[in-house]
Amino acid sequence: MPELLTTPGSKSTRRRAAEPARRLGNADRRAAGTLGNVIRTLHPNVLLIGSNQTTASHLRTFRADLPQPLHDLRVDADLQLPADTHGTVILRDVGALTGDQQHAVLAWLEGRDGRGTIVSTSKQSIYPKVTGGEFLPTLYYRLNVVMFDLGGERDPL
Repeated sequence: MPELLTTPGSKSTRRRAAEPARRLGNADRRAAGTLGNVIRTLHPNVLLIGSNQTTASHLRTFRADLPQPLHDLRVDADLQLPADTHGTVILRDVGALTGDQQHAVLAWLEGRDGRGTIVSTSKQSIYPKVTGGEFLPTLYYRLNVVMFDLGGERDPL
């Protein structure tokens, strides 16, 4: 919350309170533009960390920049990875992968021979799970070639 130097209810107080929201909005637009440029030119695997709403918003912004075909997958009990090794796979909520699913995703990635792009999303940083032995380090580093921490509020785990 910004420090307010005037009395509550004055026009200057309302203006000062609104300034951080405008800056955050501009930062979000710059991050989305940067992310789109990185994906459009380099096609790296990307890890987006933020709330479901924030990551979904950024994905909508640069969806057209992603190599086609596009496979949008949510992590659940019956996760089915596509047979097509080209294009883009969006893997939502990658932090929720079970141990068996992590091994399956890693084997699938190794079979892609570097083709295509993986965009993973997570509600929280996955690194604590890596250091705690709950997430495969090799998979983490394969998914986390470029990481964008989108800031803001996080969804609870």
